[in-house]
Amino acid sequence: FVHLSVRPPADCVCVSVPQAVLEVADSSDRAAVVLWNSLCLDWYRGVEPGTVLSIHSYRVKESYGSRSGSAREQDIEISLNSRNPSAELAVVPESAVLPQWNLPSVPFHFLSREELPSCPQGHTCDFIGLVTFAGRPERLRVRGQGEEQLKQYRWLQLEDGTGGQPVAVKLFATSQPEEQAGIHPLSVLVCTSVQLMKTSSVHYLTSTRYTQVYCTGQHQRRPYRRLPPVRRFIQWLKTVDEDAVARRAVIGGFFSFPPLAASMDQYLQERSGDPGLVSAAELQREAGRLLYRERRCFAIQGTVVSVTHSDCDNTVRDNTHTQYRQPASAFLCVILTVSDCVRV
Repeated sequence: FVHLSVRPPADCVCVSVPQAVLEVADSSDRAAVVLWNSLCLDWYRGVEPGTVLSIHSYRVKESYGSRSGSAREQDIEISLNSRNPSAELAVVPESAVLPQWNLPSVPFHFLSREELPSCPQGHTCDFIGLVTFAGRPERLRVRGQGEEQLKQYRWLQLEDGTGGQPVAVKLFATSQPEEQAGIHPLSVLVCTSVQLMKTSSVHYLTSTRYTQVYCTGQHQRRPYRRLPPVRRFIQWLKTVDEDAVARRAVIGGFFSFPPLAASMDQYLQERSGDPGLVSAAELQREAGRLLYRERRCFAIQGTVVSVTHSDCDNTVRDNTHTQYRQPASAFLCVILTVSDCVRV
């Protein structure tokens, strides 16, 4: 697993530096390996799950989660830097891996669409599906470690031939920008280590810090191709009418998910940090804080004075010259008059 981020060392107050986190394992246990500074820039794109590494001249520290108090249990991490000491890394080719090392294989746990409802909230799994909707990038304001951050994500919908309805996936940005930029309708997508999220009415998958994505053209030598769930998906894929899927495929536009709660009380219970009912002045203030591509939800009370519909051609083309539809809701404009006094 590879995860790219930036953070300052815990023992100094300085500008954040890049770091890559690798999760490694041998026959005894697993641990986190942190690449700092130039080692991060040189190596984080050069390794992937399944790569065998030889590591020398490293330091063992208390993990960042333990030092910052965000981890529930004490843990360690292997710290690699270009100096003090100068770490050495090398990729061990498959032909040089010795049997007595007894290295574990990369674990996979694929689930189908029809199996997800029976899984508990927070369950982690892998998923493979055919992309039928690819949303536009949006950003979410989150508070972590005392400061606000903007995390970019996009919504996807995947079908695997089971369960009837597609699976919604909230895919946050990872250290695989090229792979994520290449996701479009009719792509075959594998998402590893995604987490199941459940609300009162729907469920969806979201990426974790361990998530890796593999799109069409990247599946040839992956070890998961031989797994029974993946083989069943490939057999179903051979029966799919691509022209029919392309006609109902959607890209971009406005996509609201999970759907709004059935009642105001339920909305206020599930709003997850979003403000409750806001007045006109509060709405204006919050709108002034919005940044590029930021997505927030507000509940306001007002009177609808007009509704205008704009008839637009909602067909777009991607770089493969394939036509897709945009959601019709992207072209609906509602004008409201909002009272400054809001009553619940």
